[in-house]
Amino acid sequence: MLDDKRKKKAEGTSVLKSPSDGLRQRKGKPFSDHIEHKHSLDHLYQDKISIVQAIQRFLKKYGFRCINELKLEENTLHDDPGFVLDAICGYIRTKSYSIQNMEAREMEIRRKAEEIVQGTLSLPKRLLFNWVLFYARRAVRHRENMRFSRTKLFGVFRTLFRAIGYNLVKMKLLDNRQDVFYLTLDELYAFVEGRSVTNDLRGLVELRKKEFDEYRKGLPPPERFMTTGACGIYFLFPQVLSDLDLLKELEAEASSDPNVLKGTPCCPGVVTRTIRVVHSITEASGLDGEILITARTDPGWVPLYPLCSGLVIERGSLLSHSAVVARELGLPTIVGVSGGLMKRLKTGMKIHMDAGKGVVTILHEEEGVVQSDEVGTVHSDKEEAVVQPNKEEEVGIVQPNKEEDVVQPDKEEVGTVQPDEEDVVQPDKEVVGTVQPNKEEEEDIVQPNKEENVQSNPTR
Repeated sequence: MLDDKRKKKAEGTSVLKSPSDGLRQRKGKPFSDHIEHKHSLDHLYQDKISIVQAIQRFLKKYGFRCINELKLEENTLHDDPGFVLDAICGYIRTKSYSIQNMEAREMEIRRKAEEIVQGTLSLPKRLLFNWVLFYARRAVRHRENMRFSRTKLFGVFRTLFRAIGYNLVKMKLLDNRQDVFYLTLDELYAFVEGRSVTNDLRGLVELRKKEFDEYRKGLPPPERFMTTGACGIYFLFPQVLSDLDLLKELEAEASSDPNVLKGTPCCPGVVTRTIRVVHSITEASGLDGEILITARTDPGWVPLYPLCSGLVIERGSLLSHSAVVARELGLPTIVGVSGGLMKRLKTGMKIHMDAGKGVVTILHEEEGVVQSDEVGTVHSDKEEAVVQPNKEEEVGIVQPNKEEDVVQPDKEEVGTVQPDEEDVVQPDKEVVGTVQPNKEEEEDIVQPNKEENVQSNPTR
C-alpha cells in the first residue's frame, strides 16, 4: 500500500520529470533557447520538438493545478505554463531528472527506517508498531487523495466562474473576466435572480480592488490572536492586532539568540548552504540547490522540491502537505519555525540547518568577513592616525604643555600628518626628535617642564 500511495503522490512530479530526461538527451540547441517566451507553447511546435507532447500530457492531467490552489482567482498551469517550463529547466540544470533515482532514494529511506525499527523494538512492540503504521499509511493516503480531488473540484469551479465573468464582460458590466472573483456568491446569485441591491458591479469591483490593495500592503495578522466584540474593527488597526499575538512570548524566547531559529523537525538531514528567501513562487525562478526559505507552501510548490537542498517553512506541521512530500523525497525539512524566520533571513545568507533537531543556525559567513574587515580597517586607521603617535608624544612632551598655546598646534599637526607651513613644521620636527625647541620664547616654557619630568622620575 505504501508503494501505491508513493506512486500516486509522486506521479505528478514523475510525469513532469520525464520530458526533462528526454530533453537532456537532445543534441544541438539547448532547451532553454527554445523557451524564451515561456507563456506560449506554439514556438515549440515550430521547432518540431517532439517533447512538447509530454508537456501537453502533463498539462492535460494536471493543468488545473496552481499555486494557492484554494484561491479561485489564481492562474492555473493551463493559463501560464511558464512554471512548468521553469521546473523542467531546473531539473536539467540540477541533473535531478531521473525518476528511477528518485524512487530508489525513497526506497532507501524506507529501508533505513525499517532497519532502525527492527533493531530497536522488541517483538510485541514491533507488532503493535506495524499495526499502527499500516493504518496511519492508509489514513494519509486517503487524506491526500481527498485533497487532490478537492483541488480538481476547485478547478471546475474556477472554470465556471470565469465563464460567468466572461458573460458579464460581454454585457459591459465588468472590464475583465477575472474581476468576477471580487464579487461574492450572494452578489452574483442576487444579480442573476434580479434581487441585487445594486447593479453597479463595476463599482463594487473597484471598491474591492482598493480594499485588497490596502490589505496587501498592510501588516500580516498574527498566527494566533484573540479579540472581543466586533472583530472587524481590529483589522483597521494592525498594530493593535499584533499586540494581541498569543505567541509573542514564544517568539521572544526563540529570538533570545539572534543566530538560532527553532522549529519542528520533519525529515532529518544536515545541510550548510546559501539560502533563497521566497515570498511568492515567482521569486523561486532559477532555484539551483539553495535552501528554500518560505512562509508557507501548498501542493503547487512540489515541483520545486527536487531543485533545493533543504526546506525551511515558517508555518506548517508534521502532517502538512510539505512535510509529507518532503519525507517521501528525503528532503531535509523544518516546519513551524518561530522567531521571525522571514524577517531575519535574507537571500544570499548562509545557514546551517539540522533538520533532525529542528535547528537553524545563521552563520553570517559573508557578513562576518565584511564586518571584520571594516572594523579592523577603521580601528587600525584610527590608532595610526590619531591614537598611537599622540600617545607616545604626549607622554614625553604634550602632557606637560597641554595648557599652553604653543603646544596645541603640535597636537593637531602630529594627528594630521605634517602640515605644509614651514613655521609650524620646523618646531614639530625638533620637538619630536630632540625634545628641545629652538625659539627663545619657548625655552622659558618648555625648560621648566623638562625639569619637572626629571624630578618626577626619581619619585616614580
